[in-house]
Amino acid sequence: MVFQTFYLVMMSKKKLDSWRDQNPKDFCGTEEILRNYYRNEQLVDLSKIPETICINILNSYTEQSSGDRSQLMNYFVNKRLKNLMEYIEEF
Repeated sequence: MVFQTFYLVMMSKKKLDSWRDQNPKDFCGTEEILRNYYRNEQLVDLSKIPETICINILNSYTEQSSGDRSQLMNYFVNKRLKNLMEYIEEF
């Protein structure tokens, strides 16, 4: 296995600002970097979530039933969650 060493380079605000105005193809040096850029963009940019997944997330969220809150106080006491006791109404 070949180990590669990557050095972190400080990015200047000027350089980052210039990249925002450019097409990724212009500042990504290789096809691999460009492919990784698009992969990272899809993972991080929430506006890139496919519509079907958004619908599934919303459906799953709305279908969730709220649990039995009567046992919360016992759970908090048993688990020693003193710092959360004052926020028990939020659960």
